[in-house]
Amino acid sequence: MPGIAGVTGATAGVGLGYKSLDVDYAVVPYGELGLTNTVSVGFKF
Repeated sequence: MPGIAGVTGATAGVGLGYKSLDVDYAVVPYGELGLTNTVSVGFKF
């Protein structure tokens, strides 16, 4: 993307938790693939 070459390493994410459930989402630049989306779900017991 033109104009943002200086922030190619920047990432963004958010995590939410409710009782024993955690959900995390992140957007990460990944070389030639461009922006990648990552979602993870965790359970605590």
